[in-house]
Amino acid sequence: ETLSFRGVEVESGDAVEPVRSLLAEIAEVASKGLASGGGGELADLIDDVVIEFDSQCRVVAANAAACRLAGHSRQDMLGRSCSEALPPGEGCGDRPCLARRAREQRHDAWLERERGDRSVQVLATPREDGSVVLREADVTNLRQVQRQLARSLDSLEKANTELVARASCLERVVQASTELKSATTREELADRVLRVLS
Repeated sequence: ETLSFRGVEVESGDAVEPVRSLLAEIAEVASKGLASGGGGELADLIDDVVIEFDSQCRVVAANAAACRLAGHSRQDMLGRSCSEALPPGEGCGDRPCLARRAREQRHDAWLERERGDRSVQVLATPREDGSVVLREADVTNLRQVQRQLARSLDSLEKANTELVARASCLERVVQASTELKSATTREELADRVLRVLS
């Protein structure tokens, strides 16, 4: 697996988990402090799209990744509705509004969708003041790893089934061998051979 942070990629290994944890922490702090001005610079450091909408679903804050996705300057993003701020197909448009759903249900709402050859997960987190922070993360690598793990698990289950079948067969061979050894006459041996083969 490869993690990307500001153009630097970290390959699989011991460093991936601490880097992933740090990026998640930065994204969380950034998304919480975005509107208050305390997280704006921090939010610009992450590759995730972070946008805050007010209670009327108007953009009140956006990080650099959101501006790149939208093709607007930060100033042009402010005050726009979701469908006005984001490119066609990226905003709510005709779909149910994720931010509105999170606000009404008073807990996180999320969805996952494809963007070209990438998979993105969108999380909407409501705040007490009625605003909603929307965070979008690229989960393509995560989904690839999950598919690889599922294939590996499938292979392991098949191998386990085969091993159990072989062990059962081996157990029958050992049992038959024990029975054949205990035969004392030719007739008894023939009888036991027939029983073993049946």
